[in-house]
Amino acid sequence: MHSLSIEERKSFTATEIKEVAAFSDKEVKLVAKNDSTIIITGDGLKINGFSKDNGSFSLTGNVRSVRYGASSESLFKRIFR
Repeated sequence: MHSLSIEERKSFTATEIKEVAAFSDKEVKLVAKNDSTIIITGDGLKINGFSKDNGSFSLTGNVRSVRYGASSESLFKRIFR
């Protein structure tokens, strides 16, 4: 089970992160270990740390929104693994 935390819209932390799929100073896209996607948007976003070993992730900047979605895998792919 993973957790997400936003502090005063200036910092964001998450656990159980599998990969950083894309990043810029305006948007960061993460993939959680359960294959859910997390998209953080804002201004001046800067990744402070990411550990693939333990899944911890942190960033600072002006966090405007966090979108959390289901698995990005297609239903067909999940059925026929």
